[in-house]
Amino acid sequence: ATYQVLPWLGVYGDMQVRRIVYGIDGVEDDQNDVTTRANYTFFNPKAGITASLGHGQQLYASFAVGQREPVRADFTDRPAGDQTAQAERLHDFEGGYRFTRADLKFLGPNTAVRVEANGFYMAYRNQLVNTGQLNDVGTALRTNVARSYRRGVELTGFVSANDKISLSSTLTLSQNRIQDYHDITYDANFDPVVATEGRTTTISYSPAAISAHTLEGQPLKGLRLALLYKTVGQQYLDNSTNEGRSIAAYQVLDFRLRYALHPKFMKEIELALLVNNLLNREYVANGYTYSYLGASGNQETFNWYFPQATRNFLASVNLRF
Repeated sequence: ATYQVLPWLGVYGDMQVRRIVYGIDGVEDDQNDVTTRANYTFFNPKAGITASLGHGQQLYASFAVGQREPVRADFTDRPAGDQTAQAERLHDFEGGYRFTRADLKFLGPNTAVRVEANGFYMAYRNQLVNTGQLNDVGTALRTNVARSYRRGVELTGFVSANDKISLSSTLTLSQNRIQDYHDITYDANFDPVVATEGRTTTISYSPAAISAHTLEGQPLKGLRLALLYKTVGQQYLDNSTNEGRSIAAYQVLDFRLRYALHPKFMKEIELALLVNNLLNREYVANGYTYSYLGASGNQETFNWYFPQATRNFLASVNLRF
């Protein structure tokens, strides 16, 4: 529901109630009993406020509660020593500034500009995070962590001039932390060994910086060219913040070409070419890890990585009748 308190001030809110009933019976191929009964009732409210400042400017703030049940694999593939999977709960605080204009002149007539800065703080209870391990069919294993948070800022911008050239950018800077985290390692008998000292660590697969940028232009009628640049910061394969279990930051540049023809017998023929990884970089975008204590008591760690394709091409023809 939305209510306009003043001509320049609006508030909104909504409520969601969800009921989930889980029932799993039987054993899996490895003869583990996966019989499970779990019932959840969630109440997820959301409220926000928006203030218009004039000249295309807005301030906004919101608060939301989000709750989500575990999925099947969270029950059937729990790491050894883990308790039964629990639902996660999120308190999400957000606020920001937005500027939108389509009638500016600094790049010529009809210059359009959109800028937004959004700050967020997401406090979790029992967040389900990836452990960095996979099950026997390649599904990522997850575990609950009692207290964690994600906080940061999202910056987005767009500018275009007469639809001839445009630049769009997004940048997310964040801290993603688990509080009082206890490492779990496995001994030579595959029994879990839990670290007694809790510490604050970085959530797995959660880079502190992500950005994406697109520069697009139309040098000729019907021809559009674009460069797409993406950066992803360092990621940890598990929740230990161990440099030896991480993925290095990487950057990727792509090129896109689109050429549209408009013959009389149909609306449009579009010829498209996409060149991925234009600079032919070698990089890794994902992976998983496993550690255990050997017979000598020393920790052994094995990392597996998913290398990405070097320069590759995709051509297509799109017909519109």
